[in-house]
Amino acid sequence: MLETPQQIYLIAVAVVVVIFAVLAYLLQKTVVTSSLFQKGVSFYQQQDYPNAEVVFRQLIKRQSTNDMISLLLGKVLVEQGKFEEAISVLQGLVNRSPKNVDGYLRLGEALIQQGQLEEAIAVYRELIRRAPQNTEITWQIGTNLAKEDRLEEVIAGYREVVQENPQQAVVHLNLANVLMAQGDVEAAIGEYQEAIRLKVKQPDAYWYLGEALNQQGKPDEALAVWREGVKLNPNDTVGMSKIKLALTEEGKLG
Repeated sequence: MLETPQQIYLIAVAVVVVIFAVLAYLLQKTVVTSSLFQKGVSFYQQQDYPNAEVVFRQLIKRQSTNDMISLLLGKVLVEQGKFEEAISVLQGLVNRSPKNVDGYLRLGEALIQQGQLEEAIAVYRELIRRAPQNTEITWQIGTNLAKEDRLEEVIAGYREVVQENPQQAVVHLNLANVLMAQGDVEAAIGEYQEAIRLKVKQPDAYWYLGEALNQQGKPDEALAVWREGVKLNPNDTVGMSKIKLALTEEGKLG
């Protein structure tokens, strides 16, 4: 049976009403979630971790796969010494989002504080494999494991990556930085030079290579490296300041 124009009109109106009702529900849900999130962040910033935990748990029930909420919940649990719960939340985060660098870093820290050093090392090694060109994690992982006298684990992690793909310039830079932190200046110099040979884009390689050469009593070579770095990166103010300081110390600059 064919619908009459009036029936078609009524159906269209009903469809529009349903659509607006759904949109209104979703909008209200979004507004409530946003308000709760801001409330949780405010508690976190005020270091009111118990209340922050309550809010973030409420949000997790609404958005169980939201990485930021999981990360913040993990952080507030760590701050309260609830390491087992934090580990569970953060482990779920990295399993769900293996590219989440902060999730790995916080999970490693929670494991260390829980006394599970070997598990933390495994997490950090996995992060190095997943983000070998991230220059920030080198310092964070290195700092955490240096406190445990296990800096060699970071070195081993980067050496494995270098062996698998020796053409990644930034990985050589990261390895060099950890070697310097360990005090192996000679090996670090070799890695900085390799990073530069592979045309690393970060000017850091030139800064730190120059500093390493200075430590070996080679100020002229250090100055040459910094000049090369500034030539390739004309806006490198750090490199410029190192050149100026070196020339001043040599009495070549008033």
